[in-house]
Amino acid sequence: MQNEWIDSLMSQIVFRKTPAKVKKSFDFSIVLSEESLQIRLLNVTGHSVYQLIDSKRTVREVVEQMKTKYPDVEDAKLKSDVCMIVRDLEAYGLIRQIAVDASDE
Repeated sequence: MQNEWIDSLMSQIVFRKTPAKVKKSFDFSIVLSEESLQIRLLNVTGHSVYQLIDSKRTVREVVEQMKTKYPDVEDAKLKSDVCMIVRDLEAYGLIRQIAVDASDE
């Protein structure tokens, strides 16, 4: 069931960031959503994923970029972790889905 969810998220879905202020520290980032006025803490990996979301890259492309940053992490683990972070960022209201590119389906 989780693999189906991950596969559907990887299938050419694009996200955009919602308005937020970000303050990066060494070990974490503080993100203040300008819409909900909620504060979220992101670890280094979460911040990296958040920074790669740009309204152009698909989740699949974010995973590929993360592979260059974490080459020793098993592909399936990295894919799962990125998808979980994307799901959490969306649940926090920090990103929104904007498109599904049907050209590859």
